[in-house]
Amino acid sequence: MAKVSDKAIMPDPTLAIDLCVDDKNWQAIDGLEHVITTAVKAALSQAQIIGDDAIGLTIVLDNNSRVESLNADWRDKQKPTNILSFPAPKHSRSDTGEAYIGDLILAYGVIYDEANEQRKALATHLCHLIIHGVLHLVGFDHQNDDEAVEMEQLEIKAMAALGLPDPYQIKSKDAT
Repeated sequence: MAKVSDKAIMPDPTLAIDLCVDDKNWQAIDGLEHVITTAVKAALSQAQIIGDDAIGLTIVLDNNSRVESLNADWRDKQKPTNILSFPAPKHSRSDTGEAYIGDLILAYGVIYDEANEQRKALATHLCHLIIHGVLHLVGFDHQNDDEAVEMEQLEIKAMAALGLPDPYQIKSKDAT
């Protein structure tokens, strides 16, 4: 497993991201570490996760095969998905003392294909999925319509805070 960083990817006393890039295709995104850090911060800001504790999480950028295996093991689904989130138990701490919120793992192939289909830049789609995943880690979900609306609004606001478009305005290649 090739680690990009063993510590926070940006010097920030409030955020520690352990980023593992296990599929080299992800390195095609310029400023990958910055893209991820700003997406995490935007999600935490919209979720109003504020406190005295630093926040820690792990993000693994991998391939379809690895995510398919995890999806089969944890969700009993025999296919890859774009992102899996594994929230940490409440009051978890990282090895370095941060309030640990959990792990995200993303599949390059699925995300690349979705970005192309939706006519989005890969980095923009990655931002959206990181925001979506972080919101899951801090307790948001979309199991019913009310939850889905709340979560989507937070995602839209987080993307806007980054100067990025509404992720739900999809421009499919099939659209006229």
